[in-house]
Amino acid sequence: MDISDDLRPGKPEYRIHLREMAGSLGISARDIAYEVRSAIHGGTDLNVQIGGNAYDVVVRLDVGDLNGFNDLYYLPVRSQNGQLVSLSAIADIKEARGFSRIHRVNSRRTVTVQGSLDTDVANARELMGITKKKFLPELKKKYPGILVSFVGQGKESAITGGSLKTNILIGLIGVFIILSFQFRSYLQPIAVMLAIPTGLIGVVWGLILMGLDLSMPGLVGLATLTGIVVNDSILLTTFIKEQYDGGVKMVEAVQTAARDRFRAVILTSLTTIVGLLPLLVETSTQAQFLIPLVASLAFGLFSATVFSLFLIPTYFVIFEDLGWIKKREKLTD
Repeated sequence: MDISDDLRPGKPEYRIHLREMAGSLGISARDIAYEVRSAIHGGTDLNVQIGGNAYDVVVRLDVGDLNGFNDLYYLPVRSQNGQLVSLSAIADIKEARGFSRIHRVNSRRTVTVQGSLDTDVANARELMGITKKKFLPELKKKYPGILVSFVGQGKESAITGGSLKTNILIGLIGVFIILSFQFRSYLQPIAVMLAIPTGLIGVVWGLILMGLDLSMPGLVGLATLTGIVVNDSILLTTFIKEQYDGGVKMVEAVQTAARDRFRAVILTSLTTIVGLLPLLVETSTQAQFLIPLVASLAFGLFSATVFSLFLIPTYFVIFEDLGWIKKREKLTD
C-alpha cells in the first residue's frame, strides 16, 4: 500500500525514428536532426562582418509555415545528391511523452518504486517471492535490458538470510567437532545431530498456532535450536553407549535408555521452555519483536525433545544392524 515512484512524465514530444531506406539516399540520423533543428530553431554557420562587429546569420522557417504535426510530416530533407525528400518518406514520427527528470545510479537510469507493507496480506519474504516469480519474468520479457535490485526491507532480509545460513553451517560444524571429541567417533555425532531438523516441525506449528509469520526473528530462533536440541540427544546417546559397551544388546540398550532417561530428558527441555513462557505471553510493544524468536525456541525444543526419544534409539539400532557401531572392550586389571 502507499506505492509511489520517482518517475515524473514531462511535456509531450515528437520522436523521429529513421527508416532503413534512408540509408540508400545517404541520409543519416544526424542529417535529419540538423534539418529539424534548423527549421524550428534556425541556424547556419554563416556570419557577417559589419564594421567592427560580427553578426551570425540564422535561417529558419517562418512561424506560419510550421504550425503542427502535419507541417513537420512534410518537412523537406536534403539527400546527399541534393534531392529534397519529405521527412515522412524516410522516417516515422510518433507523438510521445518524455520525462521531466531522470535519476541515475552508477551511470544507469533508475526508477525507484517504494511502498508500505500490509502485514495482514503478506510479509516481506512472501512479497519478494511473488514479485520474483510472477512479476519480474513478464517485465523482463517486455523490457529485456532492465536490471532489478531490491532494497529496503527486502535487501536487509536477503543480507540477514545469507549471514544466517553461513552462521548455521559454522554452528553445525562446531557442534559436530565437539561431539566427535566427546564420543570419540565420527558416526555417533551424526545420530545426535539428526534430531536437529525435527525442531523445524515444532517451529512451524508453533508459529501457526500463535498466528505468527515465519519471519527473520523466527528463523534466528530456529538457528539457535541447533545448539540446544542436542542436549537431550547427548543424554540418551551417552546412556546407550554405556549399556551397549557393558554387554547389553543394542535393542535392550536403547529401550532401557529411553525409559530410564525419560525424566532427565523431559526435565532438561521443560525447564528451558518454562523459562521462556513469561516472554512468550508478553503483550507489550517492546516484546513483539522477540516473540517469534521465543516461539521458535519453545515449540522447536518441545518437538525435538519428543522426537529424540524415538529417533535416537532408532538410529542406533539401524547403525548397529549395518555394522557401523562396534563394542568398546573395557580394560581389566
